[in-house]
Amino acid sequence: MKFLLIVILFTFSFFTHALTGLKLGSKSPIITLTEASGNRFDSSKLSKKIIYVFYRGSWCPYCVKQLKSLNTELYPLLDKSKVELVAISVDKRAKAHKMKLKLNLNFPVLTDTKAISLKKFNIIN
Repeated sequence: MKFLLIVILFTFSFFTHALTGLKLGSKSPIITLTEASGNRFDSSKLSKKIIYVFYRGSWCPYCVKQLKSLNTELYPLLDKSKVELVAISVDKRAKAHKMKLKLNLNFPVLTDTKAISLKKFNIIN
């Protein structure tokens, strides 16, 4: 019982610490990742604001549903000259590309298999 309690407390402290994110008002970190299409994405080269959406992977049904909704409900409302919507996943490029094509997503899908962006955004350690 003591061991189980320690595991639960450790897990809880890990996840509560890991999910801190950036502080309100912080500048977004510069990220350079590969798009599902194979192109290079460099946030420092964009002059517009970027909305980042982190999702777990193409295997997650809730994430797929969210991406579909963002594509059909949010993306059409964005002023593309001022705002860029970008999805980031730890999926490998081939899986991300297949999902992007299957869902017919209109925004960039980036792959981050080493979780570099998650660390820069202070989502994980």
